[in-house]
Amino acid sequence: MKVIVLTYSGHLGANYILTHLPKNKDIEIVGIINRSTRWPQIKKRTKRLLLISGILVGLRFLVLFASLSIAAYLKRVFSKKRRILDADEVAKIHNIPYHDVLSVNSKSTLEIIKKLKPDLLISNHFEQIIEKPLLQIPKIGTINIHPGILPKYGGIFPYFWKLLNREKHAGVTIHWMTEKLDDGEIIGIKRFKIKKADTAVDLLHKSSKVGLKLLNKTLRKIKKGTSQSVCKKGRCKCYTLPTLNQFREFQATGRRLFSFKKLAKYF
Repeated sequence: MKVIVLTYSGHLGANYILTHLPKNKDIEIVGIINRSTRWPQIKKRTKRLLLISGILVGLRFLVLFASLSIAAYLKRVFSKKRRILDADEVAKIHNIPYHDVLSVNSKSTLEIIKKLKPDLLISNHFEQIIEKPLLQIPKIGTINIHPGILPKYGGIFPYFWKLLNREKHAGVTIHWMTEKLDDGEIIGIKRFKIKKADTAVDLLHKSSKVGLKLLNKTLRKIKKGTSQSVCKKGRCKCYTLPTLNQFREFQATGRRLFSFKKLAKYF
């Protein structure tokens, strides 16, 4: 089964899954499409974060993103033992065609994907809405790995919202994709327990591990033609960036976004 992975190399969870996915013997990864992390895109995302969440909350998230990026970079430069690789490294090691793109829906990207003739697309923390022309390319369809239990935790930063809402369990969902955000038939859900000491990044890391296992299981079923939809109750609740008041509520729970002491263990 020929597969193209749509991924974002700036995401810890995406890199973990992509690092280990080539070991899956049920698939042949014929292409990796990475969402660009060039300065104009970083600037645009930063501006949106500060506008919605405000300067105080926005800066805290920027510190989180910067800390993860710096830790990953230092590990890449100075360490020979790494648990997680970047998308370009995975492509080079396994001789997989690699493309860094600004928009997955652009004509040039669509042409690249058409030439690779995939049976299945995998959206791996890709963070871009996939439009109809792209969804129509793969023979079987497109699946998404979402680090939250749908339909209750759609949207972004589900790790943050689970801790804010004092949930006892987190989880990962794999579903067929449509043009709507976090929509489509669910084909797999896996839950895990949230521990008292877990930070938001801890949940992100655990979700990637659980998500990889669920993805491998799902891919085996899709290849055999035995995948079945899981009934979901209610409409998807799509979370967005937190406001200042919501972040203060988060702090009141005693939880943290991340721990500097734990950064090295993720990579």
